[in-house]
Amino acid sequence: MAGEIKVTFGLVVDNGSFSDVITQAVYSLDQEFAGRGGHVQWVGTTDEVIDVGDIGVGSVMTEGWCYLENIEDTGGNYVTIGPESSGAMVGLIRLDPGEWAWLRILPGAILRAEADTNDVRLDVRLFAN
Repeated sequence: MAGEIKVTFGLVVDNGSFSDVITQAVYSLDQEFAGRGGHVQWVGTTDEVIDVGDIGVGSVMTEGWCYLENIEDTGGNYVTIGPESSGAMVGLIRLDPGEWAWLRILPGAILRAEADTNDVRLDVRLFAN
């Protein structure tokens, strides 16, 4: 269907006597505007603004969905991501190499990122709502 964003998610945890399952969950929403921005951003070891490209105004995101993935293959080099408060990052998310996050972003939010030990390549994809 045109004008739609569809997300599919499933989870299985099996660790000794603990197990949990989220069967395949599908979430769909209309995409009123066909806006999309995507790029790979090098994130350094000092916190910096995540560039939102044409889906925002400057560094400020318009309402929409954001996919972030640490595509760095350097073992153990994670990236911390979080919202901006008073010009600095409030750490909220940690992405190890290969890990990703899917977030709904409020209008006006500014996201920041900081690599742990070396620069990290962060795949940033934004979808206007």
